[in-house]
Amino acid sequence: MIPTEVVTMMGSSIIGGVFRFIRNSQQANQENLKLAISRMAAVAGAADKAAERDKFTGGPLVRRLIVCCTMTVFLFPTIHPLFQHWIGSDIPVHIAYYEEGRQIFGLFGNLSDKMKYIKLDGIVVLPEFRHIIAAILGFYFGSSSAK
Repeated sequence: MIPTEVVTMMGSSIIGGVFRFIRNSQQANQENLKLAISRMAAVAGAADKAAERDKFTGGPLVRRLIVCCTMTVFLFPTIHPLFQHWIGSDIPVHIAYYEEGRQIFGLFGNLSDKMKYIKLDGIVVLPEFRHIIAAILGFYFGSSSAK
């Protein structure tokens, strides 16, 4: 039979080992938490420095200039016919399209493909223009509202 002192000593050493393991894992978790907090502070500091650096630059002015130029390029064909009468200019607005030629029994390729132009009278609002302008406006106002 094993004496009770030996059983007590073995039990207490096993329990002591388990408690030491728990303490070491808690210390490791604390160190990981401290490292994570210091990393978050470094990232936040870098973001703050970047915001301070970009505060006094011409970034917003450049973005506005790009938006104005792009909008002008896409809106000019749309607005131009409205001003033709007032300005007195007679510059026509044309749209090009590709006209396919005839085929022989559907086997041989197009025999006479031609680029054709249509003169438009009135306001030109192409679907591509609407999509591009909507994307630009959404991006511009979306980025400014995210601040």
